[in-house]
Amino acid sequence: MNKLSKGVLVALGLVTLASCGGGGGGIAAGGTGGTGISQGLVTGFGSVYVNGVRIHTGGAAITVDDNPNQPQAALGLGMVVTVNWTEDNAGVRTATAIRHTDDIQGPATAIVSGVSGAGTLTVLGQPVIVSAQTVFVGDGATSVTNLATLPPDRIVEVSGLRDSTGRIRATRIELKTVGTAEYELKGIVSAVNTGAGTFTLGAQVVNFATLPTLGRCVEVKGTTLDGMGALKAVTVDPEDGCTLGG
Repeated sequence: MNKLSKGVLVALGLVTLASCGGGGGGIAAGGTGGTGISQGLVTGFGSVYVNGVRIHTGGAAITVDDNPNQPQAALGLGMVVTVNWTEDNAGVRTATAIRHTDDIQGPATAIVSGVSGAGTLTVLGQPVIVSAQTVFVGDGATSVTNLATLPPDRIVEVSGLRDSTGRIRATRIELKTVGTAEYELKGIVSAVNTGAGTFTLGAQVVNFATLPTLGRCVEVKGTTLDGMGALKAVTVDPEDGCTLGG
């Protein structure tokens, strides 16, 4: 087995999304092998662990924010990743693909910094919860170490997990370079206004020529907000993973 010296460590206790052919929740020595998909949080570098099961990363195809064929250096602490893996007859799992997509990217507003690194902010109408464990990353010119040092109204990329109320519990917040970042938003279409040519994701109104259907999970990308605060979408694509609680 080809093992890399650097990989990703996915937080223990997170969910294995699917498996088949004997590749269930744990290592089964002498099993029948199989495949599976697991989701977790990048908390360090060394090897991939999901629910206490090690997954070797040699040769895995890595996609970060829709950009394929990325090096492992493109993965960062606090990113939520989905890992596709195979399991051999000895119960050894090897990653075939690792994929990261951010939950939201847009201006950081309504920043409220609390005690011990906790706090809240709003990004494109979406409530974001920050904890002492949230990883902050600057843009190279501006250092950001916690919520108190995050510049207001700057574009940030947020990775995390949604709780049962739909709030994003941020595991990583990265400040984007001025003038280079687009707006990105993923969610379930909660309202459609055909007369105005808009739809709504959470509290964010989106303007687009072709409206998606109510209840559809979509990913929206754009570069500007209109005078009323509506996001002018450039693309609206079907997306997976909009269910509450992760």
